[in-house]
Amino acid sequence: MEPISAARRLVAAPIWAHAAALLVVLCAVLPIIGTTSQFSADEGAAIAQAVNLERGDGWAIPHPFRVADPTGDAFPLELSTRAGDKFAPYAKHPIYPAMLAVAFRVAGRAGMVFLSIAGTVLAAVFTALLARRIDSSLAVPALWVVGIASPLFFDSYVVIAHTLGAACAAAAMLCALQIIHRPGARRWYFALLATITIGTMLRTEMLFLAIALSVGVVVVSRRRGPTSWRLVAVPLIGAAGGWLADRVLLEIVVSGATGSTPWVSQPSGGVVANRIVAFIVTWLLPSYAPGPGDVLLLVAVAAGAVAAVVARTRPTDLDGVRLFAAVAGLAGLMRLAFGPGPVPGLLVAFPLVAIGFAALGRRRLPTVASELYATTFVLFALAVLATQYGTGGSGEWGGRYFAIGLPLLVPLLVYGVHEGGRRVDRHTAVIAVAGLATLSLSMSVLAVVTLRHFHRETDALVSAVDVTASTHPASDGGNPVVISSSGAAARLAFTLLDRTRWLTVPSDQLDAYGRRVRDLTAGPVTFVTRDEDDVHRLDAVYRVETATKVAGDWIVVVLQPR
Repeated sequence: MEPISAARRLVAAPIWAHAAALLVVLCAVLPIIGTTSQFSADEGAAIAQAVNLERGDGWAIPHPFRVADPTGDAFPLELSTRAGDKFAPYAKHPIYPAMLAVAFRVAGRAGMVFLSIAGTVLAAVFTALLARRIDSSLAVPALWVVGIASPLFFDSYVVIAHTLGAACAAAAMLCALQIIHRPGARRWYFALLATITIGTMLRTEMLFLAIALSVGVVVVSRRRGPTSWRLVAVPLIGAAGGWLADRVLLEIVVSGATGSTPWVSQPSGGVVANRIVAFIVTWLLPSYAPGPGDVLLLVAVAAGAVAAVVARTRPTDLDGVRLFAAVAGLAGLMRLAFGPGPVPGLLVAFPLVAIGFAALGRRRLPTVASELYATTFVLFALAVLATQYGTGGSGEWGGRYFAIGLPLLVPLLVYGVHEGGRRVDRHTAVIAVAGLATLSLSMSVLAVVTLRHFHRETDALVSAVDVTASTHPASDGGNPVVISSSGAAARLAFTLLDRTRWLTVPSDQLDAYGRRVRDLTAGPVTFVTRDEDDVHRLDAVYRVETATKVAGDWIVVVLQPR
């Protein structure tokens, strides 16, 4: 009998063992990234809401400088829910900040991040179970791809509910498959209803995924057999229930809500133009700041896709497969030399998407499950593309609004790569997988470096504003005055809001608010912006005393009244 290699024993280990190992890996990376700061402004809103809840301040808080902003439009945290003369920083999905508040009480900021890590592990486990419906040998690779190589790895360290939403989406698909194969088991209908409802209460995108799942059931069933109309209806009912529960909870926790504060940096442009730009940003863009590293990433993804195409269409061209796979891995490694930076495009941040699609080609999907995954994800992605903001998800890694659908996509990608590997000899397959793994792990390393870098940038901004404001007290005896023309600034520096009078003001209203603050004799003003032109919009009212450039293109200015 041929001895079983250690590698085969490792792959053959039960899914729960791989899940435990993934959890250990994700937790081991956490100290490298840190838990005291954040990557995105949206995190700041959610964390601020949770902290307010945990310390007993409730959902809505008063305006820090109401006399200078009687309309409430310049409340420091943009997109906050209004309720009379108070504002809730993050109340659109009340269940999530409530979960964060509990986690914060138990383990501080690390507890909040751990919720995201737990979501990734659950999503990876459920994805493995989905992959097993195609081929049992795909389960373990799918688990590790989700946990380490997909954008959900990045989202594991971001305090937004993407990973939890992804876990709900994968669980919903598993329930749907159980119903297809055992239509008489009522418990699966209730489980499907619950996962869709909870997912909708965590992430708005679940509405689209629920609709896509219902339509997908109809499409696949027509080719495979009679449609289960109960299965079609349950995801829609769950989505509607989750949406309604959000509205009811919002009214309970923020009674009398009348809308939200403005989005300061809302993109302009037509509907069609915004769709095109959003698609480019969330699927194709290698970075927000063009540079030579972008070329390397695009070369890496293209080379990986070419290797997959050659393996599929010309499997005897072994040298071609090896060459392009090696180029993909090498280009990914070389990208690391150009330093940190977000990768917003899904095809670039998650190269397996392009490579897996190239490997699949026009191959017919092998199972009902795989057809349902593909149909649901495509419809979901089209719905997101049709409705997302013109800038995509702003700061993101791999089109974050598509994140909850990744567990449905990964089994198909792993299947495509697996089938491509079977068409070439073992030696070539090993080289190709090594190149793909090198590229994928390079992106994961880049994700860690980028998160760590942005945490430091956020810390530098908060420190600069804190020091500047505290050393320039207001002349009227109140808290120091801070004005920002960036909607992200206050969300990133939410820890300073208790000890400053902060206003977040659109560029075209800076002069008006500047005059109002000056007339209240509340100067000097600490001004925070990323646009140097905004400083000059206040020239008629204030003179610049000092200006300090901070990491991340931030400018912190001390303004004295004229």
